[in-house]
Amino acid sequence: MENNNVDNNMVMEEGSSITFKDILRIALKYKFLILGVTLACTLIAFVYVMFFATPTYRSTGCVVVTISKVSGSGDSETVTYDYSNSQKIVETIAKLTSKDIVVNEVVNTLNPSDKASDEVKAASKLYLEGIKAKAMASLDDEDEYEDLDFSFVTSAYLKENISVSSSTSEFLIDIYLVSEYKNEASYVLDCVIEKLIETCNSEKLPLLNQTTNQVNNASKATYYKPNKTTTTLIGFAIGLVLSVVIVFLIEVLRTHFKDADEIETYLHTTVIGQVYDVEMKKHTRRELATKSLALNKTNYNKLISTIDYYSDSTKSKVYQVTSSIPSEGKSTIIFNLAKEMAVLDKKVIIIDLDINRPVQHRMVGLKRNPGFVEYATSNEPLNNIIHHLEEGFDMICSGSKSVNSLILLNGSKLPKLIEELKAMDAYDYILIDTPPIHASADSITTARVVDGLLFVVSEKESKKSLSVDAIRQIQARNINVIGAIYNNVDKKGKGNNYYYYYYKYYSHETSEENADADKLDLTQADLEKQEEK
Repeated sequence: MENNNVDNNMVMEEGSSITFKDILRIALKYKFLILGVTLACTLIAFVYVMFFATPTYRSTGCVVVTISKVSGSGDSETVTYDYSNSQKIVETIAKLTSKDIVVNEVVNTLNPSDKASDEVKAASKLYLEGIKAKAMASLDDEDEYEDLDFSFVTSAYLKENISVSSSTSEFLIDIYLVSEYKNEASYVLDCVIEKLIETCNSEKLPLLNQTTNQVNNASKATYYKPNKTTTTLIGFAIGLVLSVVIVFLIEVLRTHFKDADEIETYLHTTVIGQVYDVEMKKHTRRELATKSLALNKTNYNKLISTIDYYSDSTKSKVYQVTSSIPSEGKSTIIFNLAKEMAVLDKKVIIIDLDINRPVQHRMVGLKRNPGFVEYATSNEPLNNIIHHLEEGFDMICSGSKSVNSLILLNGSKLPKLIEELKAMDAYDYILIDTPPIHASADSITTARVVDGLLFVVSEKESKKSLSVDAIRQIQARNINVIGAIYNNVDKKGKGNNYYYYYYKYYSHETSEENADADKLDLTQADLEKQEEK
């Protein structure tokens, strides 16, 4: 495979593009969040409008303006009409409706202040008694009269809640009163219209005398706002928008890779395999590796097939496995890879060159020394550091801890070790476990002796920026990256992935193994029985 250098600008440009497929995938991934937030906002809006919002009611009244007449001259009986003047009168009266000259009269009639004169109070009392009589007369036999309360009627209240719609072509003025007092609204509006007409006919406004008439009584107030359907739909829309914003922020702030496609886009490296995540609360590394292999047997076989194909075409056999940061699972992957290769009758040896934090010896219960450090510093014979394991493959441990690991790996002993192993012609594959790129420079140094590098990316642990930088460091030194291995993948969350369908298609062949793998503790004997089957 060709070694593609990572162009950061190109990576970021391609990584930031969004397609319809991405939008659909994100929507499906967060479908429960979107549904939950949307339904919650819709329910809140519905509950609010039904139980907490103050309902308002609207009453409507109408005033007609008499068209001005212009008499004919001399003995002529012809009468003409001054439409232009009448249109001006309509506009004037419409504006007059909410002016103090009218509003104050309404207040004095329906809700006079304590400082009002006795004459005003008496007139108000008489008017209110008339309203009461009218209200009782309009009741059905089974209805009971409810006392009307006009204490809410103030100048400010009327100016805020009265609206006017005028038509200069039809010479009509529609007057509306919106109020939370349903029973009183129509009587208040009638009073407004009466006082408006009285004002127009008063001596104060002689030009408006005899110009207005009330068409009919104000209509009985009907429910107006809030609109229950509209409010509920607004709640739905707010919930939908809010959920989209939340999902957008999650995606923008997300530092991990979302899927294999994004890994390939950012790293310019083919994902050649993936390993499903294993959920175990308490476990040793060996227990984790055992269950992971049982769950991912098909995935490991596919990965091995890819490596075999590459090795056959390039005559390669020395491979390094690394990652960007610790805890991405590279050591478990290389251990299980060797184990499954051995099951397939391939001769494999693992060399643990993560000298400062070795793991491989603990997987099989060995001591870390003698190992490579002793080989490089004390001329320990090669045969003394090779361990033949019951798992079917061999291992060279890291050896004693060394503060000069970089010097050891950069010396002549490492190339010599690789050449000796090749000369033995005993191994199909030499797999090297090295530290993460950002944890130590040892990985870059080790890469000079390998034929190819496998880069592990963890769905849970890997950071996009660190992985991109690690690949840049690797490929800047012309190290051949065979591909990436996507580790700790949420099996349920990657249903749109090719590997998922591959797994589902062949899973019936290993259903018994997978059922056994669901147990928390698998012993080595259990695994051997599975392999025999």
